[in-house]
Parts: sequence; structure tokens; C-alpha cells
Amino acid sequence: MIEGIPGCDLEGPVLYRGPGYLEGKVIAAAVGREGGEEEVYDFATMQKTWFKYDGFPGLNKKDDWLTGGLSDGVVGVNYMEYIGTIQGFPSSGDIVLDYSGEFNSFSVGLDGVIVSGGFVDFWSPDGKIRGRNWYIGAGLSLDPLPLADVDRSRVFYEATTRTEDYAHNGRVDRLQQLLTDISDGNSIFPITPGYDSKYRFGEYQRANARQTAIRMAKVYDEIHSAYE
Repeated sequence: MIEGIPGCDLEGPVLYRGPGYLEGKVIAAAVGREGGEEEVYDFATMQKTWFKYDGFPGLNKKDDWLTGGLSDGVVGVNYMEYIGTIQGFPSSGDIVLDYSGEFNSFSVGLDGVIVSGGFVDFWSPDGKIRGRNWYIGAGLSLDPLPLADVDRSRVFYEATTRTEDYAHNGRVDRLQQLLTDISDGNSIFPITPGYDSKYRFGEYQRANARQTAIRMAKVYDEIHSAYE
């Protein structure tokens, strides 16, 4: 979804908020401890960057052990892969500045003996950037709610690679590379044995992300070309 930004500069391109896409991996251990990495796409600025994040007690900026999160897991280690969509990236921003720092999240899922799955809602402190991930995980833990996976976290993001720009001089001039990068992906999420790859959930989400990238590339070019 595209949202206009009130009070935009009429002397330049119209400001708006656009969508993004991500794939990630996380290792969660014990109560409220988690750390992971994400490959994040910003379709408002046509950029991509890798981020790492952590929510370990005592290692965050506020030095508050609760900041790491609250989980129904008591003892255990879980590995999860996820894929998701983002809303609210500002077209006048920069992916590193907009996605770095503190984010809040709340997840709900179902726990099997080894395999788990569910969704995660996340948002920036001001609520302007928000999204939802769908995850699948594997691990062993001792839970007071054996069939439920519930977690409330506050984590901190930091960019780990140079930003990949797919637009230059007001034009998305690397659209094909953008589509290829989305197809390659960061995650194998999720492999569904016995089904053709086009029916896998991860491939379905990547196909949607490619369509969104094509649509937003047209928006980007049209808005910027009007002010050349």
C-alpha cells in the first residue's frame, strides 16, 4: 500500500510511504533471548541491506533485562526462518536510517514436538514502519503452554552490509537485478517436500514481492520523471 505524506515539498517529487519485503533467520534461546539476521528490501527508495539484530538481556541500549523479550519458552533453543512484508518506508528516507534501531514484535504460533510455525507482527516505536512475518522453526524447548508459541520482544537492528541501490538519478535502472535478488532469497523457507517449488509458501511470497517491486518501480519512475 502507498500512503501520501502530509506537507510534502511541492517543488520536488511527491513524498509517500511504500512497502518492503524481507527474509530472515533467528536463533532463540531460553527466555527472551534471540538474535538473527534479515535481508530487507525497501521499495519506496529501491534499496536493499542486510541487518543483524539482538534482544539478549543486558546487551541492549536501555540495559533492561526485560527488553530482550518475554516468551513462553522456559528452557530450549529454537531455529526459525521467516519471510514477510513491510509497510511505511518513506520515499525520502534511507533504508539504513529507517530500519536501524529499536523495533517491537509480538508473535503467535503453534508448537509441535520439534517443528513450530506462526506469525510475527512488528513495528517501530512511532508505528510508522510495521509489518508481518510468517515463520517456520525447529528446536526443543520446555513450555508451560506446550501447543502455543507466544513471544513479546523488543530488539535492536544494525546494518551489516553496504546498501544495494537499484535506482540512480531518478530511475530504477537495475530492476532486473532487483527481481533476481528477490528470487535468490536469503532463506530456504520453507521447503515443502513432495510439491513443485511454485507451490511452496516461500516461492509464493517471493513471487508477490517481485510483483510489488515491479509496481513500485513504475511509481518511482513516474513520480521522479515529473520533476526532471
